Amino acid sequence: MFHADLVASKMRLYIFYEVPWQTKVRCIMAPVMGTTTEKVMAPAVADATKLGYEKLYRLLLEHSKKEIAKGLRVMTKEENFPVLVHCMHGKDRTGLLIMLLLLLCDIEPQAALLDYAQSEVELRTARDSKRFNLASHLTTDPVLASSSEVMQSTMDYMNQKYGSAAGYVKSIGITDIEVSHIRLNLMKEAATKDLLSRMEAS
Repeated sequence: MFHADLVASKMRLYIFYEVPWQTKVRCIMAPVMGTTTEKVMAPAVADATKLGYEKLYRLLLEHSKKEIAKGLRVMTKEENFPVLVHCMHGKDRTGLLIMLLLLLCDIEPQAALLDYAQSEVELRTARDSKRFNLASHLTTDPVLASSSEVMQSTMDYMNQKYGSAAGYVKSIGITDIEVSHIRLNLMKEAATKDLLSRMEAS
Protein backbone atom coordinates (compact mmCIF):
# COMPACT_ATOMS: atom_id res chain seq x y z
CA MET A 1 0.00 0.00 0.00
CA PHE A 2 1.29 3.45 -0.96
CA HIS A 3 -0.01 6.58 0.75
CA ALA A 4 0.23 9.97 -0.94
CA ASP A 5 -1.99 12.41 0.95
CA LEU A 6 -2.70 15.33 -1.37
CA VAL A 7 -4.54 17.10 1.45
CA ALA A 8 -1.95 16.84 4.21
CA SER A 9 -1.78 19.30 7.10
CA LYS A 10 -0.03 22.04 5.13
CA MET A 11 -2.55 21.78 2.30
CA ARG A 12 -5.41 22.01 4.78
CA LEU A 13 -3.99 25.34 5.95
CA TYR A 14 -3.95 26.66 2.38
CA ILE A 15 -7.59 25.63 1.97
CA PHE A 16 -8.53 27.20 5.30
CA TYR A 17 -6.78 30.43 4.30
CA GLU A 18 -8.80 30.64 1.07
CA VAL A 19 -12.30 30.30 2.53
CA PRO A 20 -14.24 33.41 3.66
CA TRP A 21 -13.76 34.70 7.18
CA GLN A 22 -17.30 33.65 8.11
CA THR A 23 -16.40 30.03 7.30
CA LYS A 24 -13.19 30.35 9.31
CA VAL A 25 -15.18 31.56 12.32
CA ARG A 26 -17.64 28.69 11.97
CA CYS A 27 -14.73 26.22 11.90
CA ILE A 28 -13.18 27.70 15.02
CA MET A 29 -16.53 27.70 16.80
CA ALA A 30 -17.55 24.23 15.58
CA PRO A 31 -16.90 22.38 18.89
CA VAL A 32 -18.82 25.01 20.82
CA MET A 33 -21.71 24.84 18.36
CA GLY A 34 -21.91 21.05 18.64
CA THR A 35 -20.64 20.31 15.16
CA THR A 36 -17.32 19.46 13.47
CA THR A 37 -14.87 21.27 11.23
CA GLU A 38 -15.53 18.68 8.51
CA LYS A 39 -19.25 19.47 8.52
CA VAL A 40 -18.41 23.14 8.01
CA MET A 41 -15.68 22.69 5.43
CA ALA A 42 -17.18 20.00 3.19
CA PRO A 43 -19.99 22.21 1.83
CA ALA A 44 -17.69 25.25 1.77
CA VAL A 45 -15.12 23.46 -0.39
CA ALA A 46 -17.89 22.42 -2.80
CA ASP A 47 -19.36 25.94 -2.97
CA ALA A 48 -17.75 28.12 -5.65
CA THR A 49 -18.72 31.25 -3.73
CA LYS A 50 -16.61 30.04 -0.78
CA LEU A 51 -13.91 27.93 -2.45
CA GLY A 52 -15.17 25.51 -5.11
CA TYR A 53 -13.51 22.54 -6.75
CA GLU A 54 -11.94 24.64 -9.49
CA LYS A 55 -9.92 26.57 -6.93
CA LEU A 56 -9.28 23.45 -4.85
CA TYR A 57 -7.69 21.66 -7.80
CA ARG A 58 -5.46 24.63 -8.54
CA LEU A 59 -4.38 24.68 -4.91
CA LEU A 60 -3.59 20.97 -5.11
CA LEU A 61 -1.55 21.42 -8.28
CA GLU A 62 0.49 24.19 -6.67
CA HIS A 63 0.82 23.08 -3.06
CA SER A 64 0.68 19.26 -3.17
CA LYS A 65 3.44 18.80 -5.75
CA LYS A 66 5.52 16.47 -3.60
CA GLU A 67 2.54 14.20 -2.92
CA ILE A 68 1.40 14.23 -6.55
CA ALA A 69 4.92 13.22 -7.60
CA LYS A 70 4.88 10.45 -5.00
CA GLY A 71 1.58 9.14 -6.41
CA LEU A 72 2.84 9.27 -9.98
CA ARG A 73 6.03 7.41 -9.08
CA VAL A 74 3.97 4.43 -7.92
CA MET A 75 3.06 4.02 -11.59
CA THR A 76 6.70 3.86 -12.71
CA LYS A 77 7.28 0.37 -11.30
CA GLU A 78 5.70 -2.58 -13.08
CA GLU A 79 5.76 -4.68 -9.91
CA ASN A 80 3.28 -2.27 -8.28
CA PHE A 81 0.52 -3.20 -10.72
CA PRO A 82 -2.41 -3.60 -10.64
CA VAL A 83 -2.92 -0.25 -8.89
CA LEU A 84 -6.11 1.02 -7.27
CA VAL A 85 -6.12 4.81 -6.87
CA HIS A 86 -8.62 6.13 -4.36
CA CYS A 87 -9.51 8.87 -1.90
CA MET A 88 -12.71 9.60 0.03
CA HIS A 89 -14.95 10.08 -3.01
CA GLY A 90 -12.58 8.96 -5.75
CA LYS A 91 -13.07 12.12 -7.80
CA ASP A 92 -11.06 15.07 -6.42
CA ARG A 93 -7.56 13.98 -5.42
CA THR A 94 -8.02 10.78 -7.41
CA GLY A 95 -9.53 12.69 -10.33
CA LEU A 96 -6.59 15.06 -10.50
CA LEU A 97 -4.03 12.25 -10.49
CA ILE A 98 -5.94 10.22 -13.07
CA MET A 99 -6.29 13.27 -15.31
CA LEU A 100 -2.51 13.67 -15.30
CA LEU A 101 -1.95 9.99 -16.04
CA LEU A 102 -4.43 9.97 -18.93
CA LEU A 103 -2.88 13.04 -20.51
CA LEU A 104 0.63 11.65 -20.08
CA CYS A 105 -0.57 8.59 -22.02
CA ASP A 106 -1.78 10.82 -24.87
CA ILE A 107 -5.45 10.15 -24.14
CA GLU A 108 -7.63 12.85 -25.70
CA PRO A 109 -8.47 15.58 -23.15
CA GLN A 110 -12.17 15.13 -23.92
CA ALA A 111 -11.95 11.49 -22.82
CA ALA A 112 -10.31 12.57 -19.55
CA LEU A 113 -13.12 15.07 -19.00
CA LEU A 114 -15.78 12.42 -19.60
CA ASP A 115 -14.01 10.04 -17.23
CA TYR A 116 -14.01 12.72 -14.52
CA ALA A 117 -17.66 13.67 -15.10
CA GLN A 118 -18.71 10.01 -14.87
CA SER A 119 -17.62 10.07 -11.22
CA GLU A 120 -20.65 12.17 -10.29
CA VAL A 121 -22.98 9.71 -11.99
CA GLU A 122 -21.44 6.76 -10.16
CA LEU A 123 -21.35 8.55 -6.81
CA ARG A 124 -25.00 9.60 -6.99
CA THR A 125 -25.99 6.08 -7.98
CA ALA A 126 -24.06 4.64 -5.03
CA ARG A 127 -25.66 7.15 -2.66
CA ASP A 128 -29.19 6.60 -3.91
CA SER A 129 -28.84 2.82 -3.71
CA LYS A 130 -27.58 3.10 -0.11
CA ARG A 131 -24.11 1.78 -0.96
CA PHE A 132 -22.32 4.67 0.73
CA ASN A 133 -20.80 4.43 4.19
CA LEU A 134 -20.30 8.17 4.50
CA ALA A 135 -21.89 10.84 6.68
CA SER A 136 -24.78 12.71 5.05
CA HIS A 137 -22.83 15.98 4.76
CA LEU A 138 -20.36 14.15 2.51
CA THR A 139 -23.03 12.87 0.11
CA THR A 140 -24.92 16.01 -0.90
CA ASP A 141 -25.23 16.84 -4.60
CA PRO A 142 -22.75 19.77 -4.42
CA VAL A 143 -20.14 17.66 -2.62
CA LEU A 144 -20.52 14.80 -5.13
CA ALA A 145 -20.39 17.11 -8.14
CA SER A 146 -17.73 16.52 -10.79
CA SER A 147 -18.51 18.89 -13.62
CA SER A 148 -16.43 18.51 -16.76
CA GLU A 149 -16.20 22.32 -16.87
CA VAL A 150 -14.29 22.29 -13.57
CA MET A 151 -11.73 19.81 -14.86
CA GLN A 152 -11.51 21.66 -18.17
CA SER A 153 -10.69 24.83 -16.24
CA THR A 154 -8.04 22.89 -14.31
CA MET A 155 -6.48 21.63 -17.54
CA ASP A 156 -6.55 25.14 -19.02
CA TYR A 157 -4.80 26.51 -15.93
CA MET A 158 -2.17 23.78 -16.09
CA ASN A 159 -1.59 24.24 -19.82
CA GLN A 160 -1.32 28.01 -19.53
CA LYS A 161 1.19 27.86 -16.67
CA TYR A 162 3.14 24.69 -17.49
CA GLY A 163 2.45 24.09 -21.17
CA SER A 164 1.00 20.60 -20.75
CA ALA A 165 0.61 17.71 -18.33
CA ALA A 166 4.15 16.66 -19.26
CA GLY A 167 5.36 20.17 -18.47
CA TYR A 168 3.62 20.11 -15.12
CA VAL A 169 5.00 16.75 -14.01
CA LYS A 170 8.48 17.82 -15.11
CA SER A 171 8.14 20.89 -12.89
CA ILE A 172 7.45 18.66 -9.88
CA GLY A 173 10.51 16.51 -10.49
CA ILE A 174 9.18 13.66 -12.64
CA THR A 175 11.86 12.86 -15.25
CA ASP A 176 11.33 11.93 -18.89
CA ILE A 177 12.42 8.38 -18.17
CA GLU A 178 9.87 8.14 -15.34
CA VAL A 179 7.15 9.36 -17.71
CA SER A 180 8.33 6.71 -20.17
CA HIS A 181 7.96 4.01 -17.48
CA ILE A 182 4.47 5.29 -16.60
CA ARG A 183 3.42 5.18 -20.25
CA LEU A 184 4.83 1.71 -20.80
CA ASN A 185 3.23 0.33 -17.64
CA LEU A 186 -0.19 1.79 -18.44
CA MET A 187 -0.21 1.41 -22.22
CA LYS A 188 1.88 -1.78 -22.57
CA GLU A 189 3.50 -0.46 -25.72
CA ALA A 190 6.42 1.80 -26.50
CA ALA A 191 6.04 4.96 -28.52
CA THR A 192 9.02 6.55 -30.27
CA LYS A 193 9.39 9.19 -27.55
CA ASP A 194 9.47 6.48 -24.86
CA LEU A 195 12.30 4.66 -26.62
CA LEU A 196 14.18 7.93 -27.08
CA SER A 197 13.79 8.72 -23.37
CA ARG A 198 15.28 5.35 -22.47
CA MET A 199 18.18 5.82 -24.89
CA GLU A 200 18.93 9.28 -23.51
CA ALA A 201 18.84 7.95 -19.93
CA SER A 202 21.20 5.05 -20.65
